[in-house]
Amino acid sequence: MPSDKHCCVPGCKTGAEMHAVLHKFPNPEKDRERFNSWLYAIGGDILGLPNEHIYKFRRVCNLHFEDRYMCRNNRISNIAVPRLHLTDLLSPKSKFSGRKPLQEIVNQPTPSTSTDPDSVTKEPQLTTTSQIPFIPTVKRKSVQRNFGKKVYASGLSMREKELRMKIICAKNRIYKLKNKVKNQYAQIKEAKKLVSNPAVLDTLKNCTNTAKLLMRLQLREDSKKKEGRRFSLQEKISALSILKQSPKAYRYLRKIFILPTAQTLVKLVQQCNIRPGLNKNIMQHITKKAAKMNDVEKLCIVLFDEVALKAHLSYNARQDKVTGVVDNGQQRQIDFADHAQVFMVRGLLKNYKQAVYYTFSASATKGPELARQIKEVVIEVQKAGLIVVGTVCDQGTNNRQAINLLINETRGEYLRRGEQPKENVILINDNEIVPLYDPPHLIKGMRNNLISKNLTFKKDGELKTAKWSHLLALNKENPGYKGFRLIPKLTESHVNPEKMNKMKVKYATQIFSRTVAANMGYLADKGILPLECKDTADLFLFLDHVFDSVNGSYRKNRFAKPLLGPVTPISPHKKFWTEAKQILKSMQFITSTGKVETVPTIKNWVWTLDGIQVLINNLESKFGVTSVWLRHLNQDPLENFFGAIRSHGCRNVNPTCDQFESAFATLTINNLSSVHTQAKNCQNDFCEALFSLVLNENVEHEATSTCTVDFESIININLETIENKENNPRVLAPLQYISGYFLKKIKTNVFKNCSVCKNDFIATDQLEYINYREYAGRRWLCTPSYNLINLISNCQDIINHILKENLETYQLKCFIKTCLLTIINFDFIKCQTHKNKIIDYLVNFVVRFMCFNYCKLINKILTGRKTVEDEDDKVQIKANKYHKKCFKRKIERSKL
Repeated sequence: MPSDKHCCVPGCKTGAEMHAVLHKFPNPEKDRERFNSWLYAIGGDILGLPNEHIYKFRRVCNLHFEDRYMCRNNRISNIAVPRLHLTDLLSPKSKFSGRKPLQEIVNQPTPSTSTDPDSVTKEPQLTTTSQIPFIPTVKRKSVQRNFGKKVYASGLSMREKELRMKIICAKNRIYKLKNKVKNQYAQIKEAKKLVSNPAVLDTLKNCTNTAKLLMRLQLREDSKKKEGRRFSLQEKISALSILKQSPKAYRYLRKIFILPTAQTLVKLVQQCNIRPGLNKNIMQHITKKAAKMNDVEKLCIVLFDEVALKAHLSYNARQDKVTGVVDNGQQRQIDFADHAQVFMVRGLLKNYKQAVYYTFSASATKGPELARQIKEVVIEVQKAGLIVVGTVCDQGTNNRQAINLLINETRGEYLRRGEQPKENVILINDNEIVPLYDPPHLIKGMRNNLISKNLTFKKDGELKTAKWSHLLALNKENPGYKGFRLIPKLTESHVNPEKMNKMKVKYATQIFSRTVAANMGYLADKGILPLECKDTADLFLFLDHVFDSVNGSYRKNRFAKPLLGPVTPISPHKKFWTEAKQILKSMQFITSTGKVETVPTIKNWVWTLDGIQVLINNLESKFGVTSVWLRHLNQDPLENFFGAIRSHGCRNVNPTCDQFESAFATLTINNLSSVHTQAKNCQNDFCEALFSLVLNENVEHEATSTCTVDFESIININLETIENKENNPRVLAPLQYISGYFLKKIKTNVFKNCSVCKNDFIATDQLEYINYREYAGRRWLCTPSYNLINLISNCQDIINHILKENLETYQLKCFIKTCLLTIINFDFIKCQTHKNKIIDYLVNFVVRFMCFNYCKLINKILTGRKTVEDEDDKVQIKANKYHKKCFKRKIERSKL
């Protein structure tokens, strides 16, 4: 046991575990006289120890000091000397009993001040411990202690001394506990007053659950040390939401409040094991939630859309893979991913949503692959217990192709059964699903086509023509008086194509509105605008009614417009849709040359209205649902999910694949998918996430995809010798420098001052390039040996060969490490003590370094900052082609 935790007086067994008070010796340098008094009074083994050691590591308990030396807070005065309970030191058994008594030492002649040599008495030399003067303990008849009872020191046995010390310690503990109880009682009293305060109760009632959670965290962990603080899962999730919104703000908040470290939260995200494709952890949680729902609550639709990403490779050391390549969850390809396809489940009658699936693709996902993914997601969601009744997507070419493939497949299935094929229905797992197009995207399509074309349509038996020029005239003639305008929301951002944000639905719906239509018709009647503007006003009013009929929500003012209410058997929706489909079928877009141009938006409007009617009839016949809010049939939850991904950490409108995966996992954990970003292009969906992903370490992880690896070509690779590289300074110089960097790492972390390892790895002669890189003529840089440079050269050749052929492999570092240990010879390492550690550390570090460096090189080629270095590297060649294609597309857009 540590000597500074026990009393050093021989025979005394008092220790810190008995809650006794221990005192240090006086400082021998500052108070040498009192130090010697303590030393000689105690005696024993400490007389043979150095003074510095005694001062640092020896203690004396309170039992050996008189009451007159006691001060407040268990301290002693600066003149205190231990004098009590030291009588045993004079017993014949003591090993120091043979010393001369103090009286004999005192009676010795003292040195004379006379100059006569004969009269000078030499000072006695204390050469052995037996000659050290000893101060005997002064016996006292009794000792008066704080607890009021006289204890005779000379009459107590060792057992009685121990019991007496325990009593003292117990009394001290009781005293401390009484003070603690008193303080806690006062705190409880103040807390009761605080809780009974009505203002405090109202404040706590209005606080959110997250605010209450963080307040409890501060109160609970405030008195603990940093190393002893622990955080619950919900506390980590709340902190993670702050970190992902702004890492800089989170670092500032950690200086003020008690929050988990960023590294702890990153580990939390990694535990989700979120990867492209289906995730069993997510599906298990959906199954648990679905088990508690009734059949009506289980009704849902599947939303799917794609988001543009930045082509960028990054090595994920935690998952041991390179992200940024094409990955559909089953197979990975060496192509640069610049799009992510995301699938989300949304409740039809109950407001819930949950992202369940994503893949990475080069450009948009092709129709056949997308059709396969739709079937896979729908089947898995059905297995989880939910009832899928429809799908919603935008009118992109790939989406329309996938839906047509599924419809043709369904038609063939009905014909094989001998049944009449049904329109607007696809069959997946023997369940009828209605595919729909997103109404906000359809209304944007109408606006975008009207900008460059005229629109003819029949209404009330009359052929009418709507033109964009009529809207420009309205904006120009928009009357007002001292700042008050008839149409205050109509601006240049609505009518000028150069200033228009074509992705925002708001600008399209504010044009196709009752306000614009009514004012355009009014000004045309008054002669301010041409009479033909009435045709455009009729179109705007019609499209306003169409969009209202498919955008009804319980949060809107449904009493102002009947079509904003729910669809019921007595609502005007079905009658209006019958008339609207006839008008839509009569619409034609006419170009400036007078040519009729076929636009898929009109056809998709008719398809969506037919599909909604089929869906409502199925809900009523199969599930008895007679009232449906059609606002649930759009992609707003998915668009808000994309907005939350782009706003994580900063306004990153073009995230990389690695950033997308991290944001996807975070949003799945902390339910931030409802965040409505400032630069939104849709309305708030007011949905709640189906669940917060609870981390389950026991969940069965999905098997990772494998790829074919040619081990024979890797093992038989021809390694270029270092002698050949010595002739090329552009190759040898960086190789020497980076070998010195690796040498510095293994020297610092592994062998340190081992002389054998130094002989193996450090060269005695200074290398030419290292000498050029030195600072101020000093040998600060490590000089690697010839064997180490050759080793790093071989590692570089093997790793580059593997990366350019097998970049898409899972468990990349493990695979490369196995190849290196098989091919490379490490026999030049002579130190058997550190050999295994050096090999393991060096191989791991070199593989990680080379993987990060290779991804960095490819990213520079993708952005045009670097050209192809190796013509045999197909990854570099693909990166160069991708850059040229993007650069050409950028030039074409700039010309337009």
